[in-house]
Amino acid sequence: MLPAHQPETLSRPPYVFPAAPRIIYRTAREDLSHEGRIKRIDRPETLTAFHAFSDAFHARDTLTDPALRAYLHNHGFLPDKGALYGLPNDALEDYLSDFLVRLLPMANGHCAVAMRDRRLFWQLYHDLLPLAPMAGMVLGGTLHMQGAHDGPVLARALMSDAPAPPPAFYPRPEGAPRDQGDLLLIGWPQSSDTARGILRLAFIHDHQADRPTLLGAVFLHGAPDCVDHPEAKLVSAPVALTSGIVGPARAFCRKTGQRGDAGAIPAFVLPPWARLVSDLTEGLLRLPIGVVIQMDLVLTPAGPVVVDATDRLDAPAYQVHGPLMASPEARAFLREFGL
Repeated sequence: MLPAHQPETLSRPPYVFPAAPRIIYRTAREDLSHEGRIKRIDRPETLTAFHAFSDAFHARDTLTDPALRAYLHNHGFLPDKGALYGLPNDALEDYLSDFLVRLLPMANGHCAVAMRDRRLFWQLYHDLLPLAPMAGMVLGGTLHMQGAHDGPVLARALMSDAPAPPPAFYPRPEGAPRDQGDLLLIGWPQSSDTARGILRLAFIHDHQADRPTLLGAVFLHGAPDCVDHPEAKLVSAPVALTSGIVGPARAFCRKTGQRGDAGAIPAFVLPPWARLVSDLTEGLLRLPIGVVIQMDLVLTPAGPVVVDATDRLDAPAYQVHGPLMASPEARAFLREFGL
């Protein structure tokens, strides 16, 4: 686990990286609308991101209303988001659009590789965050990413617009070989109801305070091996950022964008919430190489464990409950990093 919390002595190491050095656009950043982002495209990587978004939109387009089709595309949302977010609505500019999801990782600049390479992330942060032990992956008969094999695995698939099913996490039968299938089978905690799901947290950089801040939090109910499956019926519950109270859940499907009844899932409080957020924040602050990061955790009898990290935010999981970018901190972040 992390060392004792000592906020009075902890500060950003000034020799590691300067505060907020990465700006995406060279032009003015006051207009945070989608139209403003399109006008500010002035680099190959942002143009590539727009083309990728547009290609994905047309590949998934099954809309029959041409006005809705134009509205969604012209505001950076894929076709399924009309039903999922109830668009058009007055909160349009407060939602994290699919185009913006593609741009956010660019704020990590040259440090983005550490947010995308699971092995590198583990090597950098295993002493600073409560990371799960690394596991191994068998590809073509060769073992890659070898590490400890007695806990959850930090080797999930990168988030994408159409993610492949992530690795399955099942208890390894006693005596079973460790290289069954293509992915090593890692034991998964089974002693708690809250272990039957993922706590997904999104952090961004607070430029004014010069430290990470929690942007959004949800608890995804269900088996951890299906929470990112594009066709699965997902059950997402919002987590209050100040109290850790897990609220009423909502079911939705990534593929169709349709929302539904999640059934009677009682609310509960995540333990111990304030300390968990503080530990994760301070761990990120000790090695400030990223300004956008999403972490997945499971709650084990020994405490919360980080099983995945990425720079690609899972917008639908958060925004099925409402816009993610409405807070002053979120708007300031977009403005500061030219997004």
